[in-house]
Amino acid sequence: MVLSAIPLALEYWPSSRERNSPSGDDSARPVDSTRRIDGIIIEWILRWRVAVLIGGIGFVSIIGYGLAHTTSSVKVERMFRPDNELIRNYKWIEENIGPIASLEVVVCFDESSELRMVDRLRLIQRIEGRLRKLPNLDATNSAGTMLPWVGSTRSIKAVMRRSAMNQELIQSRDRLIADRLVADAGSEEWWRITARLPAMQDLDYPAIIAADEQAKNTSRVECTGAFPSINSAQKQLLSDLVYSFLLAFVLICPVMMIILRSWLAGLVAMVGNVVPAVLVFGAMGWLAIPVEIGTVLTGSIALGIAVDDTLHFLTWHQRCLGIGGDRIDAIREAFSRCATAMTQTTLICGLSLLVFMMSPFIPAARFSVLMFTLLLAALAGDLILLPAILASPLGRLFRIDNSSSSANSG
Repeated sequence: MVLSAIPLALEYWPSSRERNSPSGDDSARPVDSTRRIDGIIIEWILRWRVAVLIGGIGFVSIIGYGLAHTTSSVKVERMFRPDNELIRNYKWIEENIGPIASLEVVVCFDESSELRMVDRLRLIQRIEGRLRKLPNLDATNSAGTMLPWVGSTRSIKAVMRRSAMNQELIQSRDRLIADRLVADAGSEEWWRITARLPAMQDLDYPAIIAADEQAKNTSRVECTGAFPSINSAQKQLLSDLVYSFLLAFVLICPVMMIILRSWLAGLVAMVGNVVPAVLVFGAMGWLAIPVEIGTVLTGSIALGIAVDDTLHFLTWHQRCLGIGGDRIDAIREAFSRCATAMTQTTLICGLSLLVFMMSPFIPAARFSVLMFTLLLAALAGDLILLPAILASPLGRLFRIDNSSSSANSG
């Protein structure tokens, strides 16, 4: 639509400025922006370019340090507002009935295990006892809960009691399997321990695998259920955020190098595009705001939008250099041509996304706010940091060989 319908509409309905222009083409003629507000801004940036560049790099470095403290969350209560009916029901159930989140600990004995049934039961009871010592854990349930406690004393009476109990367990094995406390997997036998944890509290995933040295040597302990799944999803969110951003960078950076005909210039041009994500997610790390489902893709999206504005700015900058202008004049020309349009598109895109800020679904609301913030940071990077980079010695990387262009025109 941009490359077909809009040019056709402009051909049939030209703007008033184009109708009044004697030549009809003023794209190559420099714009005097010294008396406009964008001219005041760019002159200030050019005058203090060293301070802007050093201060910008320092500010980004300090805020970016917060990336090391970035956390993630997929908890249900963070997806809805506190007055939501679902959250109210969750809280009422946990306050009046019991915890909702479950943790399943499965102890696996393979066919090579020499433990008797009674010894396996004793190991289950020992692990279950350690689970009950965890903070905020409400209750556990297993075969060890339903059966008498198996002691570890070595008296004759205790040994005879364990021997008799072992025979009873062998006879009752089918009943334990029917009650889903034990599972027969052919060459393996699985014993199950179920624990209940509150879903409405921030809990660290406990290291339950190291519950017992005997369990390490004679069995395999695994954790499953809702609580480990949430923990796994939280880790996956952070890896997805990093992976998607790095993949977008790897795909976009070579294109920048090809357009600018310099691999070093392409890398330098990408600095301003990485800044928005570093600032926003670094600030989230400092403020202990977790990354959630609605924010995991915003980094790569913001990178693509920031690159679009960067290419517009560099296109005008390169065009002015191509007709013989110096670097400073090229920066002024690019700023006067792009600043207004880039600001308008940023506001249009950002404000349209802010409509979702009123959504009762929190991930959608946070996505809109975070995208608006990233767009503003990308605009600042393209209109403040990028001109300062181009005006610094690094700007020489973007020069154009005018001798070859003049030879071709001759």
